Amino acid sequence: MIMPVVASLIRPDELDEVSLWWRPEPAGWPWPEPAAPWDWISVPVHEQWMRVTARGETFSSNFWSTHYSDVFSSVSDVARELALRLEDWVCETRFAWGQQRIARYELPD
Repeated sequence: MIMPVVASLIRPDELDEVSLWWRPEPAGWPWPEPAAPWDWISVPVHEQWMRVTARGETFSSNFWSTHYSDVFSSVSDVARELALRLEDWVCETRFAWGQQRIARYELPD
């Protein structure tokens, strides 16, 4: 799901590396509801992260967490959100400054 999105925005000669990692749910999950929305930052949850390095510049983002399960109900929802984040990042990089690259991808079955 990630590589079709990345490949639609970053050319092979620009791409240095794509890495994925996840953080497991800690013992004692679920944690109590936070007192305020910004307190979610301090609540460790199961998350999946990715990092894209292109021409020495790095994009890093969590592309799924247990908090997103209510928002993203399918793989295509997650891919669409990832595409939007990467589109915003690419136009700010030195190698593609000001370019409006639009993600056009097909997800495997």
